[in-house]
Amino acid sequence: MATTTIETDLKEVLAKIDNRLERIEITQSELKESIIKIETTLQIQQPYVQKIPDLAEKVGELKNWKQIG
Repeated sequence: MATTTIETDLKEVLAKIDNRLERIEITQSELKESIIKIETTLQIQQPYVQKIPDLAEKVGELKNWKQIG
């Protein structure tokens, strides 16, 4: 009878562990998808970010021309 109780308890613990592992795997998969979306967004924006120094220089030049004018 004690063996049956131990086996039942063990099965319950294993079922809970399996359930938690499944939830962890689902969460991990969702995180991977989010990371892929972020990486894609960054790749799309990268050309624009690279143009910022050029734009800043042009704005500085325009300010100089306005002061001259």
